[in-house]
Amino acid sequence: MMQKILPLLSLPLILAVTVSFAFWPEKSGLISVLVLIACLGVVIYFIVQEQLRYLERTESTRSQFARNLTLGILGLLLTLTMASYLGSIVGQWTMARVGLWAGLAAGMMVGFAGAWAVRRAVERLLRRPGQG
Repeated sequence: MMQKILPLLSLPLILAVTVSFAFWPEKSGLISVLVLIACLGVVIYFIVQEQLRYLERTESTRSQFARNLTLGILGLLLTLTMASYLGSIVGQWTMARVGLWAGLAAGMMVGFAGAWAVRRAVERLLRRPGQG
């Protein structure tokens, strides 16, 4: 059920952040942080639900459940950290040499690519026997 509601909830959140930049620039930082915290909460909820479904389907133990849950959450944090770190470094470097918009675009592209690569590595670490 939550997977059907989330796309509908994400649009107002994006709209709220976008509108806050135009009308309340002094409050947009706070609104962005609140949206980020809400999104992290939802992602952690889905990580827990995925591990609970796996626990119910298989004969795994509580220690395996705790390991997979911990690695999933640490993988999320590592993904976010690397995306923001790589994106900010490349964005600042490009911005200083080319300009603002090129720096923003380069930072976002490198951030997405870095997050994708880290997430793939974490998924390989979490791969269970029989999954391929």
